[in-house]
Amino acid sequence: LFRSVITNGRHAGKKGVVVRELGENTILVAGVERVPVESADYMPAWQKRRNEKFVTFIKKINTRHALATRYKADIGLTNVDFSEAASDAGAKKNANAEANSIMKNA
Repeated sequence: LFRSVITNGRHAGKKGVVVRELGENTILVAGVERVPVESADYMPAWQKRRNEKFVTFIKKINTRHALATRYKADIGLTNVDFSEAASDAGAKKNANAEANSIMKNA
């Protein structure tokens, strides 16, 4: 699995892993949207909960909007079924939950 950086859109600048090639110019990327950050003691509880979250995404993008890096990532995402994630919203949600737990522990 090749690592990449997304260059356009909402996830621009975020790192991801190419999990599938869908077509001639389309790839499916699983990546990290937000990592946990430390919270100060004076922050409200809702803000502390938000800061503790590890958020991932699965996105179908054009290959021109991804910048390939020289690194490969073998973190266990090959075990996740991404076959229906590009077309079915329920399958995408399940695959994202599995990818989230794998990336969180990697």
